[in-house]
Amino acid sequence: MKRYTAHFGQPRQSGFVLVTAILMLSVVTILAVLTITNGLMNLRITENMESRFDAETLTQRTLEQMLSDLEHFTNPQARVITIDGHAVQVSEPVCLRSNPADGYTALWDLSPETTHWAFDASVTDPDTGAQVTMTQGVNILLTADNCP
Repeated sequence: MKRYTAHFGQPRQSGFVLVTAILMLSVVTILAVLTITNGLMNLRITENMESRFDAETLTQRTLEQMLSDLEHFTNPQARVITIDGHAVQVSEPVCLRSNPADGYTALWDLSPETTHWAFDASVTDPDTGAQVTMTQGVNILLTADNCP
């Protein structure tokens, strides 16, 4: 069998090495693009989780602030409480029921009552849109007739 030669007596290349190199570069490029896309998606997921956690923390801090002030239950009304520059909407506390405190009788007008309250707090992060709503229940010892 006779080989065809190019100039200077060298055999002609059939292009197999070139095709193989292009295929290998294509595969490596596709893998690199998929890795970058996967990394960016994981970053977005992490940022969303962090935003939600921050919103939950703000809401919990607001609930604790509400619980620390008895005025919120003697004068119940809806409020907007600002914490760290974020406005948290708090619903009007609702007295679910009351009963005489342990060791007291309902016959005496000034006897303390155990009141059972519930209220909601919600916040929306304006940057990410993360929204959290929490409901809190609490029992508070108050003087008689504070549960409407």
